[in-house]
Amino acid sequence: MKTRWIISLVLATAFCAGIAFWWWYNPPYIVEIRHVALNGAVTYEMQRYEDWNHVANIRGLRKHTRDRIYHSIYADGLQYCFSKSGHVYAMVGTEFGLPSLFDREWNWSGEPHDFPYFDYSKTSPHVGP
Repeated sequence: MKTRWIISLVLATAFCAGIAFWWWYNPPYIVEIRHVALNGAVTYEMQRYEDWNHVANIRGLRKHTRDRIYHSIYADGLQYCFSKSGHVYAMVGTEFGLPSLFDREWNWSGEPHDFPYFDYSKTSPHVGP
């Protein structure tokens, strides 16, 4: 009986440690949608983190890099993921919860709203017309 309690305690501790590690390694990040008006004015609409398929983005990024994302902006079909290491990754969403596809990477350590390559969405081979 005592052995079962010890095994249960060890398994519960390992499970909690796994969740804590996942949370530390993939902390929630800001998600916004970028809107451009006809007059060229740009606005950003804050999104609820839970409403976005962040797991697919993280899985897709893990195939390419181990960077941690701190900000993500959706613009014209691409998810621009800003990392703490000074890189921006353009990711394309997929259907049925599959990992996102890596499209392109830039070196950028500035403010996400000042990122100069949001227009790449219009020329990406993964984004339809």
